[in-house]
Amino acid sequence: MGGGKKQEASLKPASSALGDMLFKLFVTSLSVRRLFQYLTVLNTLSQILYWGSRALVALTWGKKSKALQRLPV
Repeated sequence: MGGGKKQEASLKPASSALGDMLFKLFVTSLSVRRLFQYLTVLNTLSQILYWGSRALVALTWGKKSKALQRLPV
């Protein structure tokens, strides 16, 4: 009887440690997934800002060059 109790007691911390490890793994996988989502959103926003700024520069330079063409030389 004493041996059975000892074995049961030694199994309990191992199973709780395994549960803790699985829980930590689950939490880290969630945080990694969330991090990738944030990075994707940031990447999309930076792409929008980049191409928007390039379009604005192209439009303003286009207007300037047309205005310069109208000037009498």
